[in-house]
Amino acid sequence: MSTITNQEIITEVNHLIELCLDGQLGNLQAVEVVKQPAFASVLREHAREHEEFVKELANIVVSLGGEPANTQDATGDVHHAWLNIRAFKEEGNEAAVIEECVAGEKATLAAYHKALKKSLPDYAEKVIQQQAEQISYALERIRDLRNTVQKTQ
Repeated sequence: MSTITNQEIITEVNHLIELCLDGQLGNLQAVEVVKQPAFASVLREHAREHEEFVKELANIVVSLGGEPANTQDATGDVHHAWLNIRAFKEEGNEAAVIEECVAGEKATLAAYHKALKKSLPDYAEKVIQQQAEQISYALERIRDLRNTVQKTQ
């Protein structure tokens, strides 16, 4: 791992904040489409997790002397996955919304893994690693629910 500056760490962590804001919004939009109460409950839980992740990541940015991001990511796969949820929500396409939830979480997890390859301060690495594990678990839960929904259709 190469050493990176505080500003580079702030930029990386702010990117994760933006992705978490996307995830929070995307999950809340998906809740409005899914018909399975258990699925809606899981999505609400993941939206709350993303909200908590933002707070934890913002603390890291502040501790490094930076200003935490407060808007969603306007580029990349994650943003497009969550935007697709908005479009599929308008159509009422539950299966497509579920697939976009999977895509959004996968892209977010990839960004976390990319961040973890950098030389981060120990406390930041610990928080990001814990969040990555929670996102991985969330992704598995969404996939399991997706598979259950597909079997019942």
